[in-house]
Amino acid sequence: MTTRKQQEANRRNAGRSTGPRTSTGKAASARNARRHGFYAAPDAAELEAMYRIIMGDEAARPDPSCLGSRELAALALAEAEVRLAWLRRAEAARLRELESELAHCLHDNRALLLARLQEMVWHDKERAAAQFREAFGPEPSERAQTLQRELVTIAGHRRRLVGRRRRAFRRWYQLDQSQCDGLQTRSKE
Repeated sequence: MTTRKQQEANRRNAGRSTGPRTSTGKAASARNARRHGFYAAPDAAELEAMYRIIMGDEAARPDPSCLGSRELAALALAEAEVRLAWLRRAEAARLRELESELAHCLHDNRALLLARLQEMVWHDKERAAAQFREAFGPEPSERAQTLQRELVTIAGHRRRLVGRRRRAFRRWYQLDQSQCDGLQTRSKE
């Protein structure tokens, strides 16, 4: 149980922990969520195109205010697909940059090494880090280190997005099947 003295100390400390106070600190703090753009709103045109594909209707428009549960599930699936596609493009760009950094690497087969690094970042961070050290030696460039960290971050985001897409697909599929079952039942009557 917290004593009265500890509670008072906690209140005093909380009063001092109010976040950044300088304009530079506030500006840096404001950029925290937008550092890489993974959580930015997806491109509206890309989202609409994916929604139409999922719905199987060229005239479908994703307007959340007037959609039923099946359409909302399709919209969630479309958003997950668009975000995952954006993430794949970001990962490919980082890998291309890393490939140019590999021009100075010690490894004989750079293409194979790049493929192994990509696969290991996805599955095994420890082995990927060891492979990275083997490729770049004990003193990799600052840019190569930054790219490695970004690839590990992207892999984590990709794992979460794949899970989100899987859940969205299951929800959409269940609702789509229940609608089809309802149509079959009505047509038999």
